[in-house]
Amino acid sequence: MTIEEYFREHSLKEETAKQFGWTWNDNVITIPICDPDGNLLYNRYRHLNYQEEKAKGNPRASKFSTDPGSHPALYAVHLVKEKDTVVLCEGEPDCVRLWQEGIPSVCGTSGVRTVDKKFTLPLRGKKVLIVLDTDEDGLESIEKYYNILVEIGAEPYIKEIPPEYKDVSEYFTNSHTGEDFLNLTELDLDDWHIKHEPEEFKWESAADIRQKELPKEKWLVNKAIPIEGFTFFIGPEASSKSYQSLSIAKCVVTGEPWLPQKQDENGQPLFRVLKRTRVLIMDKESTKRRIQDRLRGYDINTKDIEFLAYPQKFEIAEVNNTREATESGYTKFFENLAIKVKKNGVGLIILDSFTDFFIGEENDRGHVQKFFDSFRQMFPGIAILCLHHSSKMQPGQRKPTSQLGRGSTNIMAQAYTAFHFEPIRKSKTEFTVEQTKAGDSLKLNKFKIESQIINDPLNKGETLVTSFVYLCEVDDKTEITSEAFDKAKEILEAEGKMFRKEFESEMKAEGYSPKTVTNILKRLKDDGLIKTDRSKVEGRTKEIEITWQYEGEVVTDDLGL
Repeated sequence: MTIEEYFREHSLKEETAKQFGWTWNDNVITIPICDPDGNLLYNRYRHLNYQEEKAKGNPRASKFSTDPGSHPALYAVHLVKEKDTVVLCEGEPDCVRLWQEGIPSVCGTSGVRTVDKKFTLPLRGKKVLIVLDTDEDGLESIEKYYNILVEIGAEPYIKEIPPEYKDVSEYFTNSHTGEDFLNLTELDLDDWHIKHEPEEFKWESAADIRQKELPKEKWLVNKAIPIEGFTFFIGPEASSKSYQSLSIAKCVVTGEPWLPQKQDENGQPLFRVLKRTRVLIMDKESTKRRIQDRLRGYDINTKDIEFLAYPQKFEIAEVNNTREATESGYTKFFENLAIKVKKNGVGLIILDSFTDFFIGEENDRGHVQKFFDSFRQMFPGIAILCLHHSSKMQPGQRKPTSQLGRGSTNIMAQAYTAFHFEPIRKSKTEFTVEQTKAGDSLKLNKFKIESQIINDPLNKGETLVTSFVYLCEVDDKTEITSEAFDKAKEILEAEGKMFRKEFESEMKAEGYSPKTVTNILKRLKDDGLIKTDRSKVEGRTKEIEITWQYEGEVVTDDLGL
């Protein structure tokens, strides 16, 4: 670089440089560094032929050098004694360039990271505008500069040049004036932090949200799977959750409605697909053989539904340091998965099951929150369907269906929609479905579905599920009574004869109330299935005995007494 090129690059006038005592030749600019009283401390040298020497492989090539015994100092400090407002910038060329615009300025002589309280003391009592380069070092040093200036008793503000310019000189070289510079906003440290906060820290006003252009679709599958966020399918073992999730997957890639027999008030399928998308299924519970059989049953043969080939190797974060983590703290597997989901246009992820992908204690609210936060961070705008197991009923308890999901209540708090699947007693093909959470919509009435089954043509004696059919809505009270009736028959038929108190105790253990038990006993008696009499057993003559009558014949079991 020639001296002419250097001055042109910084839009510096030679006469300005001379006023600051600069001298130069073809290879070096000499810059005198003075103390607060204007006495020369040492010289600093800018080597114009630095790049050429470096290209030649000269190991001693450097951009700057100084006289022996030099130390960090504040350049041009002797010129600001009488100034009330001073710019603290980065580098002698920027400092001189500001003076050329009539703006008093100083800078550190040994790089942006070497500023300290000692040599900034002459700025005490002054308003100091911090203007550093827009590179990473500059941004990372602003808070340090600010706090040091506060410590020494200065009044600091931060003035930022637009990020498309690397420094003050480039800002002026691109046709900006001193007036433009002075009109740049002055920020205190809090305002600066807010301006540079990460995107995820930002606030949005109600007006901002109202004006956003958002996707028209709210649902992938109307009233069932939202366009983004978490849906839970909950139920005990063998409640068809995995089959239902595969049915959902087939629907969203083909556009066919889920449970098409269920219609809305306009006679249209209620669970119609509003947006088709590709699907990724992450299944840690099923073998490849079981998955293959299900795919054959549903006649699914598409590349738009994909499975993790090695789901057992997937973890969100480090487990006992057995996997190599990325800077984010997530595993490489997780980060790679997020990239492929975005690249391949996946709009629905299915986790089978939630517990298998969860790390930590599912009853711990904090662990639960970390799981959901990580999935939201890595898969923004994606619908995630989690299959989850019901908690086991305790004797004498009959929880509301909305409370049957295993683990922390925070799990259900994170769901946008949730459905509970329950096998119907004494049926191998029928299930009830209850929507326990419906986002901002009204919850659907509980309904009944039935699996459609065929004989497996490839495996004699085996069957395949081909689809599910919507049957009807279910009256919850009627269903409970029906369940209780079946359970009562089961108990009494097995015992033959028992005391009413013992019967009531067993029914209570199943979760049925005394009122329900009384109604069931009346129905059983009206149907001629039982008869009740006072006991003739000595010492228990005041108690009622219930006797099961099988096909009209009284069972003569003596209760074992």
